[in-house]
Amino acid sequence: MPVSKYRNILIMAVLCLFILPSCSSDETRFVMEGNFRNMNQVELYVFDSQKGTKDTIHVQRGRFKYERVMTDTTVLTIMFPNYSTLPVFAHGGISVMLKGDASHLRETKVTGSEENDDMTTLRLENNKLTPPEADKAAEAFITEHPTSLVSLYLLQTHFIQSVEPDYKKALRLCASMHKAQPANVSVALLHKQLQELCKGHIGSRLPHFAVLDSKGKLRTNKDLRKELNIVCLVAVWNNESIDLLHRAQQLQREHKDSVALMAISIDATKRESTIMIRRDTIECPFICNGKMWQSELARKMGLNNLPLAIIADRQGKVLQRVNDPKKLSDEINKRLK
Repeated sequence: MPVSKYRNILIMAVLCLFILPSCSSDETRFVMEGNFRNMNQVELYVFDSQKGTKDTIHVQRGRFKYERVMTDTTVLTIMFPNYSTLPVFAHGGISVMLKGDASHLRETKVTGSEENDDMTTLRLENNKLTPPEADKAAEAFITEHPTSLVSLYLLQTHFIQSVEPDYKKALRLCASMHKAQPANVSVALLHKQLQELCKGHIGSRLPHFAVLDSKGKLRTNKDLRKELNIVCLVAVWNNESIDLLHRAQQLQREHKDSVALMAISIDATKRESTIMIRRDTIECPFICNGKMWQSELARKMGLNNLPLAIIADRQGKVLQRVNDPKKLSDEINKRLK
């Protein structure tokens, strides 16, 4: 065979090595771009609670570009410098655009897919509604679109991950979603979990657990056997949850013989939690497994929103759920009288 033919075959082989992966990556590559007025050099964070990861986005002159390979569909949470958040539905093969103004982040538009278009429309409409009206709008959307990923997100945020979750309504809506898409594993699992949660909320019992804290010490239900026991959900990036933990720690110090305290972190890494523990002199048992919202202990205890703390009695019966430092103080002081 002539040398030129060998050369041509080699060139074609090399080209295939480049072309084939690029075709494959186009199907799995997710691209997100941003264009924000009045936003210069800042950092945004991208949380993927499903995988328990956090990425940093560097914004230059109001613009950024974020890319990653994705083999499934998930909801990414964008956190802005003012700690407000924005959901973005992501999967391979799409390009999403975020447009907005730093002074009106609630009006940010996310476009590029049917899910993001629907979520943007609903979110902008909800900005004009009261919380109860927004819940009704979410319920109507879920009822009309039982197979939409947006519906699954709305179910979680409006009826499950709220200070006073409505598990019965969530179960009813989830049942209709499960009927419409019986093969969806996520919906089926959520439906099963809601059936358990509906058995009781306030008045239910803390689950049995055995976990290692930040110092490697085994923690169990026996650590929550005082007259009143507080379990706080916290995250480094949520100031309100840290304020609530500080108040809980103050109450525990004032009533050390009557009040026990434990904190569960949903940070993406144990290192982030360790920094907060040292910075804020957190002395209570502190649990972090780096799984964010997928933390097994947090989910078992029904801790599904930030800020949030639960108060339980000596037998582990849940007495109250609070999301405000003052309300926490009032509840503890009232019950200790």
